[in-house]
Amino acid sequence: MSKNTVYVQTNKVVVGNPQPGHNPVPPTRPVVVTTVTPPTQYRSGGGLFGSIERALQQVGHDVEKVVDDVTLMTTVDHLRPGNIIQIKSKLNNKNFRILENGAVDCLGDGGTSCQFTISAGQTPNTIRLRNVAQPSRFLAIIDGYLVGYGQGGFDSEFIASITVDGVYATFESAKAPGSHFGVLPSGQLTAPALTNKTSDVSHFKILYVGKAF
Repeated sequence: MSKNTVYVQTNKVVVGNPQPGHNPVPPTRPVVVTTVTPPTQYRSGGGLFGSIERALQQVGHDVEKVVDDVTLMTTVDHLRPGNIIQIKSKLNNKNFRILENGAVDCLGDGGTSCQFTISAGQTPNTIRLRNVAQPSRFLAIIDGYLVGYGQGGFDSEFIASITVDGVYATFESAKAPGSHFGVLPSGQLTAPALTNKTSDVSHFKILYVGKAF
């Protein structure tokens, strides 16, 4: 079991070793299912071609299971270290992005500037969000502002929590407890220290892009 396994504890995303008896299902990549039908002359209940048919059927079952796993991925699954995600505001339906000057806005429609690779923070139960387009930059709360020029230190570590309905995530600064990501319907960022996790401004849909490692 990977040391970066994520599991749920007290409604938070926790990074660490799973508790005894806990066996979370790792996320999987979406796949395209191709149905393989053996030619009629090869359809046999026994012999070589019968074995081939049974093997093909088993592959089909395995692929269907992978597809089911992807479909059933939860917000918690999306927030596992190693995943690449987009963070979409509940209120303005746009994505966080890091601009070339290191500023952050929530007006992105997609692309690598809006994508973040999740890694485990040094602080227990935290994650870091590293920009895919600019890998040297992390989201961070510095001097009371959400910025995109974090270096991956303590100010770049966040506690991700899941809303009661299981649909959205909130992000709280590990360095400045009580400070959260927040976006108004206009797309303007809120002051983290004045943003409450129970407010819709702090709720974000996590879009799974794929695996980084």
